Amino acid sequence: MKHPLPEQGLIVILVIDAEIAASRNGFSMKFNTLLWILTTGLQFGVTMWYRKQPVFYLPEGWLGPVTWWLALPFSPAGKY
Repeated sequence: MKHPLPEQGLIVILVIDAEIAASRNGFSMKFNTLLWILTTGLQFGVTMWYRKQPVFYLPEGWLGPVTWWLALPFSPAGKY
């Protein structure tokens, strides 16, 4: 029984398949990069921009020694 596609047609199909796979990979990489930037990258950016500004005020001694751990890693030292 003969193969239904001639050899040249099979080569064309394989080339098109490789082009589609490369295009799909490129789109996937671009989409995942955009998704990372919009989620995790934005979070890093906001954290770095506002890292020295207190988000809320804790009265001195209100949480005891836990206050020092809550201030890590970027909270400024001193009273407000």
